[in-house]
Amino acid sequence: MSNKWQVSGVNYANLDQPIWNLVITVKGPLGATSTFYPATPPNYEDLTLTQVKEYALQEWAKAIAG
Repeated sequence: MSNKWQVSGVNYANLDQPIWNLVITVKGPLGATSTFYPATPPNYEDLTLTQVKEYALQEWAKAIAG
């Protein structure tokens, strides 16, 4: 899945919630983009950007598979 899809943007937004909301922009194989809001991992403050991107791709794969 990671060879077809790429994370082109990672943002966190705090919408008056106790935890930050993860907002991901995913770029597809034909260049189209989609915004995706996966569940924020409980250890999000300890993750590197690379780890967040990997997490997002895993969550994206689950979302489009089901």
